[in-house]
Amino acid sequence: MEQLKEQGFTKTFSVALVRDRPFYEGKDNSGIYDYFRGSKVVQGRIYKPTGQLKNSDFIDVAGVHQINWRLLDDRRYFIVEI
Repeated sequence: MEQLKEQGFTKTFSVALVRDRPFYEGKDNSGIYDYFRGSKVVQGRIYKPTGQLKNSDFIDVAGVHQINWRLLDDRRYFIVEI
């Protein structure tokens, strides 16, 4: 979404709608999970924690984005404006 905004889009959003609890809560709140289960903001260099390129593949996030889960019936969602 940051890349789209750099290309001229005035507003972009990241949206997630989930039904499974492990997306937003669980015992492990370290690493990548802290962005979704904890209080860590999405910013800076974020490394891919799985697969063949584990910890060698990454994305640089220019902004500072906070994920705040909200309740919708039996699901949770977040919307982050970029």
